[in-house]
Amino acid sequence: MINKVALYIQENALGKIEHNVEIRYHTTMDVGGTVCYMYSPIDLESLQKVIKYNIENEIYYIILGRGSNSIFPDGHNEIFVIKISNILDELLIETDYIYVGAGYSLQKLSKNLSKKGFSGLEFAGGIPGTVGGAIYMNAGAHLKEMKDIIKSVDIIDQYGEKKTLLVEECDFNYRYSIFQTMKVVIIGVKLKVIIANKAEVFKQMSGNLAYRKEMQPLEKKSCGSTFRNPPGYHAGKLIEECGLKGYKIGGAMVSDKHANFIINQDNATTSDVLELIKYVKKVVFEKTAISLHQELEFINGGE
Repeated sequence: MINKVALYIQENALGKIEHNVEIRYHTTMDVGGTVCYMYSPIDLESLQKVIKYNIENEIYYIILGRGSNSIFPDGHNEIFVIKISNILDELLIETDYIYVGAGYSLQKLSKNLSKKGFSGLEFAGGIPGTVGGAIYMNAGAHLKEMKDIIKSVDIIDQYGEKKTLLVEECDFNYRYSIFQTMKVVIIGVKLKVIIANKAEVFKQMSGNLAYRKEMQPLEKKSCGSTFRNPPGYHAGKLIEECGLKGYKIGGAMVSDKHANFIINQDNATTSDVLELIKYVKKVVFEKTAISLHQELEFINGGE
């Protein structure tokens, strides 16, 4: 069945289709095996057509941006991946709102808006991934989150139709949005315009980025923070207090710089990462009775 969509894309010239793709090279953790097909649409209309085709033919698919929060299984996988970071990268600044495509880099957006004196995304300096991924996870730092600056979100819904959700319809919460429970594709977002002093905004963004570089292993292969902070606690502090900094399973390691980062230290596999996450959860619960929950999304059967 999955071959049908590849043929449909080729026959209708809807974009680039690749077979047996090593998915690790499309994720920031650099782990995972091969996926059957990877599709890169040429524009939004092509993307919408392929999504509708998949829905009508009940073909399972995964949307991938820059792969900063996704872990794929080892080995060969019959998965159809739609990579959107090559499109949906527009940035439109109007008098009363800013529109940005879901494939736009969050770090780049934070830097560009800060330089222009628009406040609200200073917290995102150094956060990897795309705007779409940040909306999906309601990414945040320094006591700020994506929901604080969003007006509305444009999606392709479960029927393949374009739709707009107002921020109050998105059910944002800590590292959560309604999109995590819906089979939809985030395609863009309207942001609030908050005009401030250029120098002060850029200084704040640069300071946040410098702090992340000093405190977090941004130069290492990882998916950013591995675990959500439990209510009233910091996951990294709990893991460090349990003596797990530097602990390794295979090529995966708990960062010795920040314990809430699991890094690909030495040609790690997805199995290494999964086993290390399970071990960290187990030790922290045994020693503190606090359950940790990961932020990462494991594709096709990951826990």
